[in-house]
Amino acid sequence: MQIQQLHHLYYNVKELKLPLDLGIKIPFDSEVRTFDEVFNKSGVKKHLVANKFGRDGYNLVSMLKIVLFCNMINIYSLRDMEQAAKNDIRLMWLIDEIKPSHQAIGNFINNHLSKNIKEIFKELNEYIINVENIDQDVIFIDGTKIESKANKYTFVWRGSVEKFEAKLHLKISKLIKKLNKEYNPTNISFDYYDLYELKYLESIKRFIDQQVTILKPVFVSGSGKRKTSLQRFYEEISEYIIKLKEYQNHLKIMGPTRNSYSKTDFEATFMRMKEDYMQNQQLKPGYNLQIGVSNEYIMHLMISNERSDFNTFISFLEGYKNLYGKYPKYPVADSGYGSLVNYRYLKMNNMELYQKYTMYEKDTSDKKYHSIKYFV
Repeated sequence: MQIQQLHHLYYNVKELKLPLDLGIKIPFDSEVRTFDEVFNKSGVKKHLVANKFGRDGYNLVSMLKIVLFCNMINIYSLRDMEQAAKNDIRLMWLIDEIKPSHQAIGNFINNHLSKNIKEIFKELNEYIINVENIDQDVIFIDGTKIESKANKYTFVWRGSVEKFEAKLHLKISKLIKKLNKEYNPTNISFDYYDLYELKYLESIKRFIDQQVTILKPVFVSGSGKRKTSLQRFYEEISEYIIKLKEYQNHLKIMGPTRNSYSKTDFEATFMRMKEDYMQNQQLKPGYNLQIGVSNEYIMHLMISNERSDFNTFISFLEGYKNLYGKYPKYPVADSGYGSLVNYRYLKMNNMELYQKYTMYEKDTSDKKYHSIKYFV
């Protein structure tokens, strides 16, 4: 008996077929279902307020779902989020198949999410704390360095700025000496200082401008042409004012605590990264990311431009208190956070000392160090 084979001559894979509900194709244990449950039961929706003016845009709740879920599955680019909203059935089911452009997602982040991200983070964490019974008395703190997108060769160093500024003040004193020598016959003199302020230099420039207006000298340039003393005074004081403004602006951007910054990212500080591919200890613009974890959940995080961890410790715990209304009882951290200032802060706020100090390992386990120490 010969079996007749059936051929689908008119079969088309692009024909419409059931089911149309994407949720049927998503497994019951998929991460997107867990995400949707947590999102709907938490109170994050109340932090999204639509604009009163202009036409209605995309649903803000759906836009927030796009950003949070894409970040959860390691999608960070706006264009990749746009493509995921069009092609990923998990995200299509989650946001009811809307297809926002990358510009719309970027506008949502800038106009809505950036203002309320801390409150949204708090709402999600409070839900997780209640459901999972998170022990907030214990928090494990650690940090890492993340590199900035700034160019690595755009550094400004405090030491160099202060050195050049000191030399500039000496040049200003020499200029004032020349001015006094020039105008002493007319009973005009300027005072000397160790450090000069912009207002004082601008007053000197106004005097020189008046002399230029009165005498109307011909300013010359190029080789073979001799400049008048008034032209030299005018050019030097103008240059010194510009330079002093530049140095003061550098120091203002750095603030009282930082020693460097990047010209293309003012908030970034040059520091050594953990991923040193060239093995040359090169300083790169970056940030110090601090994370606190309880029961494997991130309870708090902070981005700082401090190079050392122990300088971020107090600010981190203060941020934790502002977020949850109380300090953790046991903030656990490594020896990078151990310092007398931090220990005093912990005791003043009734927190336990669960941070090693720098010499802890030698004091507790190095027998050779003990013998030398007691012998001396």
